Amino acid sequence: LFQIQEMMRAERIVHEDKIQQEIDIYNELIPEDNELSATMLIEIDDLEVLRQWLPKLIGIEEQVWLRIGDRHAVRALYEPGRSKEDKTSTVHYVRFRLSPEEIRAFKDESLPAVLAIAHENYRAEATIPPEVRRSLAEDLVLP
Repeated sequence: LFQIQEMMRAERIVHEDKIQQEIDIYNELIPEDNELSATMLIEIDDLEVLRQWLPKLIGIEEQVWLRIGDRHAVRALYEPGRSKEDKTSTVHYVRFRLSPEEIRAFKDESLPAVLAIAHENYRAEATIPPEVRRSLAEDLVLP
């Protein structure tokens, strides 16, 4: 709700149809019981450097993974249309749809949980901190 209000304020959205459009967009981002969602922000402070990198990162949203232990690699589902022919967006909304087995693995803190990007022009990995992981695990429901 606060994100929608923030967007309305920032973009000066006052017409009901435009407000409903924003609500519909944000509703699509709400994860299901077996999903985690995230916003991936490409942040480069230098505008000139950012302009050089965005064309190199086309399709980056297709190469985002959640790895759990050695057995589970969940590819992100992404909002289409964020990458164009000539560049990608700086903001991508991704979701990870987990099977019951993957949910159990995610809740098992003895297994590492890593967010990874495996794009040809950019590779990165980040381990999800235990306290963040516990909070996320509470949102996952086993059928």
